[in-house]
Amino acid sequence: MNITIHELDASLEERYSQFLLGHESTLLYHSLRYRDLLRSFIPSSVEHYLVAMEGDRIVGVMPTFVMPGTSGSLVNSLPFYGSHGGLVLDDAHAEVARGLLLRAFQQLCEDHDAITGTVVLNPLDESASAIREEFVHHFEDVRTGQLTPLGSCINAEDPEAAVMNLLHGKTRNALRKGLKCEFEARKDHQEDAMASLHELHQANMESIGGQAKPLAFFELVESTFQYGQDYEVYRAERNGKVAAAMLVFYFNQTVEYFTPAIREEDRSDQPLSVLILQAMIDAAERRMQWWNWGGTWASQEGVHRFKSRWGAVDREYHYLIHSRVSRDELAAMHEAGTFAEYPYFYAFPYSILTESGDG
Repeated sequence: MNITIHELDASLEERYSQFLLGHESTLLYHSLRYRDLLRSFIPSSVEHYLVAMEGDRIVGVMPTFVMPGTSGSLVNSLPFYGSHGGLVLDDAHAEVARGLLLRAFQQLCEDHDAITGTVVLNPLDESASAIREEFVHHFEDVRTGQLTPLGSCINAEDPEAAVMNLLHGKTRNALRKGLKCEFEARKDHQEDAMASLHELHQANMESIGGQAKPLAFFELVESTFQYGQDYEVYRAERNGKVAAAMLVFYFNQTVEYFTPAIREEDRSDQPLSVLILQAMIDAAERRMQWWNWGGTWASQEGVHRFKSRWGAVDREYHYLIHSRVSRDELAAMHEAGTFAEYPYFYAFPYSILTESGDG
């Protein structure tokens, strides 16, 4: 078995995409269109998609971006709000390809004088524990992935009833309330769909002191992905006003609950729940196996409860951080504002700021 590591180029892109579709656990974030989105949205970053090949056949991949800076670089697989990267491997070649790809990633970190190199693992990847054991890392960050299995809803005679059967009683009651409130819930094909979604999203994030995704990001989604095939925008209206909107992505076997937004005065009437129900039904009709709610922090008890009541199961996953500097040096760089130079890239787990000692 002679496996070699290459960087993805145009000649390998079709094989790369087919390789991803041959593995049920691959997500939107591994795709080339998502690469193109990141490339355009974070133009000062550079992609290095590592490919393990046996002859002319791909047997493993590791999508990676590098962000250069004056203090060194940050290397992420992948950047942007915890996008899942890590490795996708053929079972028959997993052990060898995994070792070669991880060494190539670490070499990439060395070549680019990386302060840290972070691998965000995939909650659906059954080999994640082996990656965690083999990858040389100095820190970890943990999230709870929450995903609702939709397999029982595929080919159901009554798709709405099948989805409702997945849900906690309190969520079903909230949905019934929303369905009685006469919202017009539909896929939004209007020209202002993204602008309307962004307006609500920005208001929601400002209300909790969070960082909203800029309008430019949503405009890039429109120009990079194919509406109806790769993504949908859903809108709930009442009395001519948008009460809720939602962006979902589709890739392989999984639908991504990417950006939900709701008008505050309509929140108690559950318009977003109505949209989620419709989108889950549509996802089952597309034969999607998983609805991915995304990662949840341990401190987000209310968020975890909300997702679990939509039938979500927990899949813990890790951020693995290789660092060339100590814990105290990372904390000092954070204090000095060094990492502001690396927008949308993960640098280190904030938990180390409360830990003592050098590391």
